[in-house]
Amino acid sequence: MNPFLGKSQITNQCPPDSQLKKLLNDARQRPVLQERIALLNDDINLLNKRIIEKQSIIDDYRDKDTAHIRIVGTYEKEIAVMEEQKKTYQAEIDRLNSELKKEKRKRFWSSVGGVAGIGIMAYLYITK
Repeated sequence: MNPFLGKSQITNQCPPDSQLKKLLNDARQRPVLQERIALLNDDINLLNKRIIEKQSIIDDYRDKDTAHIRIVGTYEKEIAVMEEQKKTYQAEIDRLNSELKKEKRKRFWSSVGGVAGIGIMAYLYITK
């Protein structure tokens, strides 16, 4: 007669608290990174709108009078600053996307390791 007949062969052992805390921290970090990316994308869109507005003002001033050369120069400097901000935001988005990829990879391998560890523990428990 099989001694395991009618009994569950799965143990109720939980992973260590450090693993659970790490997984919980990773799970909390991902939405924060995604929210930051969304906010930076919104900032880029806002900068694009402001650049378009400034460019139209420049075009209007150029058409009206050459006396506005100083104003045009100021607006062009503002556009250059905004373009630099846009590049900075895009670099930050690229860096955050890279972190997200690393986190996904880390979470996947942590999960695989946890499942494999549980499988090994179950095998050792059954064979003892």
